[in-house]
Amino acid sequence: MVLRPSDDSYDTLRNWVQSQPFATDTRSTIVTLGKQAEPGNGATKNTLQYSPKNLRKSFWYKSKLLYLRAVPEEGYLHRERFLLSCMGTSNGILKEFLHDCQVTLEKETESKTAIYMNSDDRWNLATRRGQKRIDTVILPEDVKKDFFDDIAEYLDPVAVSWYAEHDQLYHRGYLFYGVPGTGKTSLSLAAAGQFGLDVYAMNLSKVNDATLSDLMRKLPTRCILLLEDIDAIESAKSRENSDAGSSTSSSVTLSGLLNAIDGAGSVEGICPCLARPRE
Repeated sequence: MVLRPSDDSYDTLRNWVQSQPFATDTRSTIVTLGKQAEPGNGATKNTLQYSPKNLRKSFWYKSKLLYLRAVPEEGYLHRERFLLSCMGTSNGILKEFLHDCQVTLEKETESKTAIYMNSDDRWNLATRRGQKRIDTVILPEDVKKDFFDDIAEYLDPVAVSWYAEHDQLYHRGYLFYGVPGTGKTSLSLAAAGQFGLDVYAMNLSKVNDATLSDLMRKLPTRCILLLEDIDAIESAKSRENSDAGSSTSSSVTLSGLLNAIDGAGSVEGICPCLARPRE
């Protein structure tokens, strides 16, 4: 069984590996820069994450001997894929093992919000933080109530059926604006905690139209997509107007953003939250 970084079970197995004693008993290690949430707010800080390199390990699971190897992923210098195998003609025991790893991970992360950030063309788990309470978000009560009531209505199964019956794309978008530190990110995290959703955070100043579209297609069907610094598209829009016919491949354009969040190929089931600093 081969598990690549883009596979759903990859992070589950990687989490299990990092929790094992043999993870630190290795001659070489892959060190990557990650993110960790700071207590009490939505900010993150840089952290170092360690994984054994060129891992080769055998271990017993339910009286079966399993073999685990980590080998370089094709085309990447510091990314590995896992090879999980066992003796026999069925991979059922491997699926049981991954299921148990997933159950363990869910218990460890219960009442936590997973925050993913983009790196190139893929999403990486940055951190898991305790669910943010609604009462920690400072907003007028009527505004806060209307916002959370609207999300609750959107996530109601009745609403899902209504969107399908009326042939409407099933997603809901919000635009937050305010000076830095006024709670735009905190409001998104509180919504994620309230409704048990994961957050996928993207800085639009660091992607282009093609990457944005690719990342959108890789989103799960229920999540909060936090698009930060949407004012970054203004410069791209200006270049489009002034350089008609030329490519703006290094930036997100206004048309690219609108197509990604509301176009024919947009992902259903997401809540795009666009954050723009107020001038």
